[in-house]
This record gives sequence, structure tokens and C-alpha cells, in this order.
Amino acid sequence: MIWIVYALLHSLFRAMFVETGRFFPTDGWIKTFWQAGFGLLLLLPFLPLMEWPDDPRFYLAAGLVSLTVTVGTLVQLNLTLMQCGRVSSVYMPLEAFTAFIVWLLVNPPSLADMTDQPMQIVAVALAFIIAVTAMLIVRPNDIGWRPALLVAPVGVSFAVAGVVTKLVLPASNLMPLVLPYVFINYAVMTAVMTAVLVLKKKLDRRVLAARTLQGGLITGLFSTASYATFIAGVALAPNPGYTSFMAMLLPVWMIGLHKMFRAEEHASPVAAFLLVISAAILFVGVM
Repeated sequence: MIWIVYALLHSLFRAMFVETGRFFPTDGWIKTFWQAGFGLLLLLPFLPLMEWPDDPRFYLAAGLVSLTVTVGTLVQLNLTLMQCGRVSSVYMPLEAFTAFIVWLLVNPPSLADMTDQPMQIVAVALAFIIAVTAMLIVRPNDIGWRPALLVAPVGVSFAVAGVVTKLVLPASNLMPLVLPYVFINYAVMTAVMTAVLVLKKKLDRRVLAARTLQGGLITGLFSTASYATFIAGVALAPNPGYTSFMAMLLPVWMIGLHKMFRAEEHASPVAAFLLVISAAILFVGVM
């Protein structure tokens, strides 16, 4: 059950990553470029610990997932910059549900195992209903239709990325493979964002502004930690949707971060409590 540790860490680092958009309100394209670049630099010291498998599916999956993460990251950062609130309240339930269903469809043994345990089905369904309810009331009118339509594909694509990742990563001797998987992600993201900035003619003085560099470094740090723990959690969890489900604790962490930094906070404490309860039900139900 070590997956729960990685899942909880992922939700915490994901919250910190989202909050960087508020503390460093810079151009989303430029911030994503530096996020990828600094993430790549942070991973370089771990190269001696990385193992590079012979399976070409590993590299294909890592490359395709990295493109998905790049697009999703851009949408998140730009919507946060637009003050569209907790965009995660829309796409995260969709991400968790889609990953859960897709994994059952592509992995028949998991479906058979779940159907043999009706109490597990009840626990997962109850946890999901409580979590979705909490996400809907965490901040009423927090997001409009336009941002919702933008982030819905992000949730689906992140879910598919989680399933693909679980298919190519083993559940044992994991970390030496997680590191190169994440490394490939940031290498591809750096290359893509370099090309994007060139095409958009954004490689100007703003790229080297001190505040931009600071925001990129901090975003890169939390992003790398979030992604690495997500990959580990997905690979170890019985269903990748469980890791995405635990990520819905993000508003709970954000409330704590806002209180720590004495920032204005309008989130519902009742919703936060319900999210904690739903996570506990899921964890106990799948043990």
C-alpha cells in the first residue's frame, strides 16, 4: 500500500505547483519553458541512478505523455493567471473517473477482481460521490463554462496518460525507471517549449527577468516532485484512477497553504472535510 504515500505527496506537490501561478503571475508560455528547463537541470544529478530499459514502448509512452503534460500544464498556468480559480475542481474528478474506467477496460483481470469484491465497488462509488460533491461546493461559482470546456480535455488526457504509464512501468524496482521516465518528459517539454517561444517570438528580455527565473525555478521544483510522485503512485496503485482520486485533496492542501501564508481564502471547510473523508473511505475500501 506504499502507493498511498506517493499519492498523498503528489497531491501536496500538485497544490504547491498550482499556487506558483498566483505568487509568480508571469506569462504561462515562458513559465512553462523555465519549469521544464529547471526540471531537467534538477534531474541531471540523478542520471547515475537511472536505468534505461530496452523496451521501445517505454520511450514512446514517455514521449507521448510528456506532450500531454505540456499542454495540460499550459492550460493550468494560463487559467490560474487569468484568475479563473480552482480549475482543478472541474478536471480532477473527470481525470480520476476516466482513469479508473479506462484501466478496467484495458486490464480485464482488474475488472474481474473488482466484480468479485462488491464491498470494494461500494467503497469506491461512495468515495467518488462524496469527493465530487465536495469539489462542486468547495468554492461556488469558482469557474465558468469557458474555462470548464478548456480543462475538461485536460482531465481526460491526464487520465489516459496515467493508464499508459501504468502499462509500461513495473510495480517492482520502480524508482530507477521513474527517474528516466520523468527525465524524458522534461527533455521533450523543454524542446517543445523552446520551439514554441521561438515561433511566438517570446525569446526576449522577459525570459531572463529575475522574477521570471525565480518563478520558473520554484515551479520546476514542485512540478518535478509532483510528476515523479504521480508516476510512482500510478505504477504502484491497483488502479491509476486511485492516484488521481487522491489528487482531489488538492483544495485541502491549498486551504492549509493559504492559512500558512495568511492569504485570502474563501474555500468551504465543509468541502475540505468531505474530501478527507472520501480519501479515507477509498483507502480503506481498496486495502
